[in-house]
Amino acid sequence: VTGIEIVINYDLPATSEDYVHRIGRTARAGRAGRAISFATLDQRGEVKNIEYLIRGALTVKPVPTLPPGRQQPQTNRPTPPPPPQHEPKPQHRPPGTRAGRVRRPGGGRRRLKRL
Repeated sequence: VTGIEIVINYDLPATSEDYVHRIGRTARAGRAGRAISFATLDQRGEVKNIEYLIRGALTVKPVPTLPPGRQQPQTNRPTPPPPPQHEPKPQHRPPGTRAGRVRRPGGGRRRLKRL
């Protein structure tokens, strides 16, 4: 693959060798490139393994986060109208009905005829 200037790893590759292979795509034919990889604190060991393999230190920076409880920015978009209100269903059903069905005389279960 030619012309790759940046590689972004949202997950670290499974092995250090895979990492070096991916990142090496940015430096084909003597070209310079950038690589950004996201790693969690529990992946420090994997980062150290990569540094050992490439015989150099990686620049590690924390990912900026929003403070808790921060409100969403205001927009000039109109607020959508609330959903339409439906009339409440009657709570009491007429006698002899169940779930909108009329009961038939003779009970609910049908009996099988014995042979």
